[in-house]
Amino acid sequence: MNKADYIYMILDNVLVYNINLPTDFQDNGLNSHLNKFDEKNLVIIAGFTNNFLEHFLIVSNGKTQQDVAELLKKMEKISYMVGPTGNLSYLASDQIE
Repeated sequence: MNKADYIYMILDNVLVYNINLPTDFQDNGLNSHLNKFDEKNLVIIAGFTNNFLEHFLIVSNGKTQQDVAELLKKMEKISYMVGPTGNLSYLASDQIE
């Protein structure tokens, strides 16, 4: 997958989880914010559950990737401990068959 795919996953998760976005992320703001992150960090964000994603959006608002890089590492480790299958728990096509 490429960077755009992960951004769409995150945007879809925001809709599915019914997360109320801060005003800075309304309209195209969230897409612009996520484009500032590299693919490695987007993979981590795309795997977040409802609470993790909502928390990340709150604490990352107005910050750069460098500002939240350490936080993302910590959140990823915690997601492995509390999530059912850890980070990015989407099914691949070969798992469905």
